[in-house]
Amino acid sequence: MSDNPGPAGQEQILGAVNLDRDLRITRCNLDAPVFAGVEAATGSPFVDLLPPSDVPTVTRRLRQVLETGEPHVARVQRLRRGDGSELVVSMSILAAAAPQEGLTVSLIAMAKRLHLYAAETAIGTSLDIGETAQSLAQSLLAWGDVTAIDLDFAVWTGEAVTEQPQGRLRLRRAALVPDRAWPDGYVTPGEDLPGDASRLLSQAIRRDDAAQAIVIPDRDAIERVLDSPRLVRALVPGDQAAAVACIPLVLDGTPPVVLGVAEVWRRADRPFADSELLDLQELVARTSHHVDLARQHQREHTQVLALQRRLLPRSGGDTIQTAGVYQPATPDSAGVGGDWVNSFPLPDGRTALVVGDVVGHGLGAAATMGQLSMEARALLSAGLAPDEVLEHLDETVSLLDDAESGLAAGYSALGSTCCIAVYDPVSHHVEVASAGHLPPV
Repeated sequence: MSDNPGPAGQEQILGAVNLDRDLRITRCNLDAPVFAGVEAATGSPFVDLLPPSDVPTVTRRLRQVLETGEPHVARVQRLRRGDGSELVVSMSILAAAAPQEGLTVSLIAMAKRLHLYAAETAIGTSLDIGETAQSLAQSLLAWGDVTAIDLDFAVWTGEAVTEQPQGRLRLRRAALVPDRAWPDGYVTPGEDLPGDASRLLSQAIRRDDAAQAIVIPDRDAIERVLDSPRLVRALVPGDQAAAVACIPLVLDGTPPVVLGVAEVWRRADRPFADSELLDLQELVARTSHHVDLARQHQREHTQVLALQRRLLPRSGGDTIQTAGVYQPATPDSAGVGGDWVNSFPLPDGRTALVVGDVVGHGLGAAATMGQLSMEARALLSAGLAPDEVLEHLDETVSLLDDAESGLAAGYSALGSTCCIAVYDPVSHHVEVASAGHLPPV
C-alpha cells in the first residue's frame, strides 16, 4: 500500500477490510497512520466501526451488494476511532473476488481539502434540484454529524428568485443526511419548515444587508435563539448537545439573492474552526450556481410540458374516435420538446391526423413544434392536400432554422419530420404523406 499525492500536496490513503457473509471482519489492512485509532478487530462486526446512526443505512448497502453483486462506489462515510473522534473516508463496497465469498470494503481517508476538491467535481452532475441538494448534503457530512439543505420555495417552482422579497424566505427541506429514522416533528425532505423557523434562519444569515455564515455553538444557545420547543423539535436533530453552522446559498447579483440555507450539525465538544467555516462557505458558494441552474431547468421543464400537453388533440371529430397521450421518456426536460400529435375535423367532413418531431429538446424545440403544428392545421383546413402541406412546412422550417442559436439551445428546425393522414369517412380511404417520419402502423 502506498501514499498517493493528491491536489495541493494532500495525501490520499487506501485501506481495505474483508467481510464474510455475516458482515464480520475476516481480514483488514488499515496500517497507515491516518487510520490510527480505528479498531478493526478480526471477527468483530464491521458496523462496530460506524457511528450508531449510520448502521442501518450501511448494513442495507452491504447486504444489497451481497445479494446483487453490484458495487456501491465512493460514498462519504465516517468511521469511529477508539477515542470518540471520527475519520471521514470515501467508502466503496465490492463483492469479493472469486473463489472467496463475502465483501471487500475499500476505504480512502482524505484530508478535508482533498474532500473539498472531490465534492466540487461531484456536485452539479444532475439538473434535478433534489439530487443537487442531496449531493451537497452528502459532501458536507465530512464536517458534521448531520447535514440538511433548505431551499426557498421559489427554487422548487422555478420562479424568478430575483423577484422574491429579500428576508422573506419560505424554506422547504431539500435534503437530509444521514438517512435514518428521525424524531416526530423533525422536518424531513419534502416538508416545509415552520414559518417562524424560516423567518429566524433568513434573519440570522442576513446581517448588514449581506448573507453570511453563522455558528451557534451549543444547544443552550440554540434553544435561546429558537425560543420555542416546537421549533427546537423541528430543527434540532435529536436530544444530544449540538452545535450548528448555517451557511447561505447565495446567487451572485445586485443585490445578491439567497436561495436557501445549508445546516451542518455536530457535537458541541467539536467547535467549528475558522478554516472549516472557510471550506464550508467555499463548497456551498460553488454549489449555489448549480442549484440555480436546476431551478432554471425546472422552470423550462414546467413550461415545455404545459405547452406540449396543450397541443394534444382534444377531439378527432364525429367520424372517428381518437386517443392521445404524452409521456416524457425521462423525468427532466431533456426528454421533453419537439414531438407532437394532433387530430382535427376538416370543413369537408374528413379528419386529419398529424404526427411530427422537431430535432432536439427543451423550450425552443417545443416552440418550433407549436408553430409547425398550427401551420399544418391551418393549411389542411384551407383544403391543401397532405403533400402540399408538407412542401409549405419545409419552407417554414428553412425560415425558422437558425443553426447556430438553435443548436446552442439544444434543438434544430432542420431535420424535423412529419407524417399527415387524412381520412375520408365516405370512401373509407386514407391519404398519407410523410416527410422523413416513420410510416404509420
